[in-house]
Amino acid sequence: EPSKAIVCFYEHDDKFADVIRKPLDYIEDLRRFAGVISPDNSVYRDIPLTAQICNIYRNRAVGSMFQRRGLRVYANIRWGDERTYESNTYGKPIAFLGAPENACVFIGAYGCTRGKDNMKHLKEGINAMINTLFPKTIIIYGPLPKVVLDKYQEKTQIIHFDDWMTYKHKKGGANGGRQ
Repeated sequence: EPSKAIVCFYEHDDKFADVIRKPLDYIEDLRRFAGVISPDNSVYRDIPLTAQICNIYRNRAVGSMFQRRGLRVYANIRWGDERTYESNTYGKPIAFLGAPENACVFIGAYGCTRGKDNMKHLKEGINAMINTLFPKTIIIYGPLPKVVLDKYQEKTQIIHFDDWMTYKHKKGGANGGRQ
């Protein structure tokens, strides 16, 4: 039921590119829902810093525009390399500019836990986010080891949802849970 659901953009960027390009075209449709999570634009560490900043900006700009049009918007927090979550060039790290403090925020962790380097940046980014935004609640979509979740539970409330593929496999494998 739409009035009890929150819309998220945890898909490949090309799947929601039209929402980024023409957000006003989607306002009336999104009004049917209880809320919207700001778009999860990719912020790859191997793209130039300017492109990382651009995608963080797009997330905040579209979320802000939705909010100004009366939608309930939850901030999705995404960072790239350490320059986006450690740099104080702009007063606080770029990844957290325009994001609410002491609020509920969302993180898409899908694709962020494969390999030691990815896990390192995910942990460091979460730490920096907690120490900058002081979120009351972090809702995480995607795989995250329990040991990581437990570490942050001491600082804030964490709610974790498996990504769709993990959920399907837990329900009984590729056949969607049927035995």
